[in-house]
Amino acid sequence: VEHEYDFDSYITRIEDHAELAKWPVFDSVVEALHTMHFEPSFSHGDFGIKNMLFSNKELYLIDPIPNMFGCTELDAAKLCASLIINKYDSDIVQLTLETMSVYNNISYDNLCVLTCAEMIRVYKYHPNKNFILECVKNVFE
Repeated sequence: VEHEYDFDSYITRIEDHAELAKWPVFDSVVEALHTMHFEPSFSHGDFGIKNMLFSNKELYLIDPIPNMFGCTELDAAKLCASLIINKYDSDIVQLTLETMSVYNNISYDNLCVLTCAEMIRVYKYHPNKNFILECVKNVFE
């Protein structure tokens, strides 16, 4: 069965995750998502730091997720979210947000919203719910 995935299906997925938390900031992120639209494009689908392997100066990407909506903008946001959730230094996170925004021609504000959406997406799986809430607040507010 072939599925049609678009940005609206992504928003619905984030809405479902945000409803689990009942945090007002999560609702604000969802509201901001509704002002955006992205077209599907080449995408890894799970472009987080833990899905990158380096060997002999080569980068290997593992565990792609092809059966969801994907686009370059979300891959950039997933990378930024993974750095935040994995507690990388804030200077590295900030530089990554800025670089991904410029390099991929994404507005910085939109990238921050998408990054927060990606953190909301992992909320239900993360053992420390308050940590994810604080991460979203630190980027969104």
